[in-house]
Amino acid sequence: MLVKYIYNIKGQLTAPRHPRGKGACLKRMNAVRIDPGAASPAGPAMPPLRKEKAKILVTGFQSYAGRSANPSEQVAHALDGMTIGGMAVRGQGLAVDFHKVRRDLPALIDTLRPRAIVSLGLWPGEPMIRIERMAANWSWFELPDNAGHRQNGKVVDDGPDGYLTSLPADAMQAAIRSAGRPCRQSGSAGTYLCNATTY
Repeated sequence: MLVKYIYNIKGQLTAPRHPRGKGACLKRMNAVRIDPGAASPAGPAMPPLRKEKAKILVTGFQSYAGRSANPSEQVAHALDGMTIGGMAVRGQGLAVDFHKVRRDLPALIDTLRPRAIVSLGLWPGEPMIRIERMAANWSWFELPDNAGHRQNGKVVDDGPDGYLTSLPADAMQAAIRSAGRPCRQSGSAGTYLCNATTY
């Protein structure tokens, strides 16, 4: 008799569900000692489960509107490869292109499956770090993106009017200010790509 075994998300061996109920399942599990590293009649030994380190995705934008560089992308690249809070940081630059962001960012999230996402952007003339609290389903590009496109309308045609971010904005603001950097919270991410990306 073969007894199936599964790993939970913490990498611990757990009893599977049994069609005859919990009691039957536990009885079988107690009757047979299961060793994940031992060979079984079904084939060779099962390799040990590798616990992958959780990830933080940090994004910034490439340069645009004739600027030689974008500090949001520079920060993302500087953080790439670091470990913060026990999690690996993946820094990624995004094209200043509405259609590419809509296609590439969801694909990147699906691939990395990060625990948290922090998106950075540049607001020319802003004298301090600004933490955005929400994104609106509306774009009004005052200047075209790097592909020449000017999005004037909804970000997602059938989407809700807006989303609140889930970042701990109060704690972030307090930490940034305690480090001696000016910071404030904002209820609008604008109408350009920062807003579209957040949405």
